[in-house]
Amino acid sequence: FPTQNARFLRLVNTVPLYHYWAIGDFQVYAPVGTAAAANPPSPVHESVLDAHSWTAQSDPKGWQAPSLVLRSTPDAREYWCPDKEQEPGQYLQVDMGEARIFHKIVLRTGMRAMDFPRGYKVTVSADGTNWSKPVAAGRGEPVTTISFAPQTARYVRITLTRSGRWSQWVVSQMQVFGPPPAGLGGAWLLPQETFATR
Repeated sequence: FPTQNARFLRLVNTVPLYHYWAIGDFQVYAPVGTAAAANPPSPVHESVLDAHSWTAQSDPKGWQAPSLVLRSTPDAREYWCPDKEQEPGQYLQVDMGEARIFHKIVLRTGMRAMDFPRGYKVTVSADGTNWSKPVAAGRGEPVTTISFAPQTARYVRITLTRSGRWSQWVVSQMQVFGPPPAGLGGAWLLPQETFATR
């Protein structure tokens, strides 16, 4: 739509549906170079780690390769899924190639908003064999943000801890956050297109 100048934005459903209306992610875009309005962005204390060379594995394997969740620009219609109901012990594991410092993970379900983890724990490992005690645990959401004390490890594993009747575990994108690149700590960072997200 044409560029607008406003504070509030409302989405209204105009078509009757026979099932729930769910929104798993909400983003607002502005033209490149648009200045931030009333409030400046917060200082940058973290950044998404570059995952282009990482690999992933899972149990069960699912019908899509688990590495699909590592795409930087995912398609909400595509996702990894074990193709069965959620059960304790199902896991998604990422190999970051080398030890990295990180403190937050974000999981998105894409269009499958109700298929978030009913219960999870996060463990880390230096060698992919010996795993830590859980560094975080909880219940997910369509966009699950998991924060924990900074870890230094090569592997990270998210394991389900609860069953989900009639619900599968879906991940469209997984992002891992760590310290910002050198020179950006404490600076203001405004993405080229997006000035307000989620």
